[in-house]
Amino acid sequence: MNAGRKAWRVAERYPDHLDPEADTLVLLDDHPPGKPADLADARRMLEELSGPIHEVVTDVALPGGVQVELGIGSGLP
Repeated sequence: MNAGRKAWRVAERYPDHLDPEADTLVLLDDHPPGKPADLADARRMLEELSGPIHEVVTDVALPGGVQVELGIGSGLP
């Protein structure tokens, strides 16, 4: 994920600031569904995520190399 890269870019531009950066990824059957192509595709993707188990992973980073990854499973067993 990109949180670490984002944190370093912010730190280079604003060295006196401590700004956390985060990226979130949804996984359905261990694969990210990607970005929707249009509104109809976005609706289809949301319908897919409304039933099965899926995972949401968020990567949080601070300038200086501090990085944490959080994961949550969601859906019906």
